[in-house]
Amino acid sequence: MSHPHKLATTPKQTNFKPFNLLLLLCVAAVGVVLMVMEGIKFPYWPFIVFSLAVSVLAIWYAAFEISTKRLVWLMAVAGLSGFATQVVGSTVQGVWVYPGPHGSYFFVCSMFACVSTAYGLISLKVGPRLREKVKYLPRRYNVATVLGLAVVLVTFSAQYGSLHEPLFWLYYGALIVFAIYAALLMDLATLLSIVLVGVVLGGLSELLGASSGVWRFSKTPWLPPAYLVLGSWPLEVLLHYGLSGILAKEKLFAKPRFFTEDPSYSLKKDHPMFTGKAPMDVYLTKDEDKFAALDDVLLRAKFFELLETKCETSGKSKADFRIVIKPNLMFMYSEIDRSTFTDPALVEHLVDRIAERGFASIKVVEAQSAYGNYFEGREVPNVARVAGYDPRGRYQIVDLTAEAVPHTFEGMLGEHVVGPTWRDADFRISFAKNKTHTWAWYTLTIKNIYGALAKQDKLHEYHYAREIYYPTIDMLVAFPVDFGLVDAALSADGPFGIFADKHPNKTDTIYGGQSLLAVDWVGAQKMGLDPMVSRYMQLAVQAFGKPEPITHGDTSVYPDWENVPKPMIDFWDAAEESYSFTNTVFSIMNHDFVSKEFKRKPVYGLRMKLIKLLGPLGGIAFKRPEKKGD
Repeated sequence: MSHPHKLATTPKQTNFKPFNLLLLLCVAAVGVVLMVMEGIKFPYWPFIVFSLAVSVLAIWYAAFEISTKRLVWLMAVAGLSGFATQVVGSTVQGVWVYPGPHGSYFFVCSMFACVSTAYGLISLKVGPRLREKVKYLPRRYNVATVLGLAVVLVTFSAQYGSLHEPLFWLYYGALIVFAIYAALLMDLATLLSIVLVGVVLGGLSELLGASSGVWRFSKTPWLPPAYLVLGSWPLEVLLHYGLSGILAKEKLFAKPRFFTEDPSYSLKKDHPMFTGKAPMDVYLTKDEDKFAALDDVLLRAKFFELLETKCETSGKSKADFRIVIKPNLMFMYSEIDRSTFTDPALVEHLVDRIAERGFASIKVVEAQSAYGNYFEGREVPNVARVAGYDPRGRYQIVDLTAEAVPHTFEGMLGEHVVGPTWRDADFRISFAKNKTHTWAWYTLTIKNIYGALAKQDKLHEYHYAREIYYPTIDMLVAFPVDFGLVDAALSADGPFGIFADKHPNKTDTIYGGQSLLAVDWVGAQKMGLDPMVSRYMQLAVQAFGKPEPITHGDTSVYPDWENVPKPMIDFWDAAEESYSFTNTVFSIMNHDFVSKEFKRKPVYGLRMKLIKLLGPLGGIAFKRPEKKGD
């Protein structure tokens, strides 16, 4: 069956957009006309100064910083939600009134639409400074922030009889639920920036508007209620920012166009993986004979010449020159689904080719994975045995988790651990599997290095306790990888490609090159993706520069390729921050599908009941043991 694919794009920095500016001015003009028709008198000068300042911010943001699609959705969402707020607060509750001749508030829709375009530009200065303080905090703090806003809203609105109004609960309940969802799709710095802008901009708007007589508050004529400024406004701004981003299919993380993102990594021009040192050739070979394809890539990429040169530069003999190969292995769950791990036969073919040149110290390395939370026998040598590795003295299989020792990394990893075999290698190879990824779009040679992180419970150590992307880049900064290969002979695509593929895509391709960034850039394009959709690639580009690959071979998108749907990407990118949730889901869904070679660890109580109830749903993704596959 053919699956249509679309090129997933990352928004690029915009230049001047006259249509955006025209749209903003038209909406503003409609608001002025409606205010005149309402008979509102000319406000006093502080309100005018404030309005002009906000207008300048809005004009700049609309004309230079935001995509047209996002602007249209932003103004539509802000206008409609602004009107809904007036219905609840003015008509239903009577918290404020409009003293104009008609007492209407239709002009507010235009005001909200225009003011909404000022949020981003203010946050251009706020977001980056906050990110330096909170960028590594888990997203449970995002949920706590939204719940704090909800508590303030409910507590301070009680004096207005709000708790007895069903429409109040319906409207603000919906705002709170959406705010929690949106907060999980952004980092804490983004969220706090939006909340701060909502409080400051909303507070000034309400105070100066009331002082000017545009509206009046029932209990304190010119002083806005606390719940409105500290609760309602931040929740509304989260709705404007979040829903417009979702509808425009743009990420909610702070990034250029909506924020100036301070790089997490400085460009390392003296690093071996810097992309500006040499041509970044990527060689692709399509052949049903996977061994011939691998040999062809190694030959054209001058792999052995590179190996020889590195050995000579090290001053070591070939017998002492330490070579490590990092395949994708530890998400192997069953022998019958071979789409999820690098083909052991290809890895051993590479080993044999290297050994033919006289190199004797060759090790295949991996670290244990979260599957060890649920199953016995998930040590690397045993998983390798089940997958089909058979060293027979040709190479060693090393468990980086079992040998881990302390190491100090730059970046967020800091004081952590590393496997000495990986640390002390003279030549490192990332031999990845060609797969989609449930919260990173794709997993290739860069993401493959995540598996070399030595802690076993990766869900807790790198998803929950740390953002998963930074530790991977920290590993590459500390321990450069010399060559990247991708096994795309049989590929795992679709929404569950990282875990399993009941119907793998026979792509019959091997590709590789000296630059991991260039290899992955081409690999993502072969999937029909913009390489920069992946946070791994975004951070790698910060550290090593943007690659400009020179491709040799078929670069067309794989036939019948299916990527992960964006809603699933957004969901799991948020869900993986909750260790309890993700750990429970993984333990339930793979219960009946993992190889019998790995004994199930005891499960009791509620989790056992959930496994019996929901476990069969794992069949949506995983192959059943009794069924034979490729």
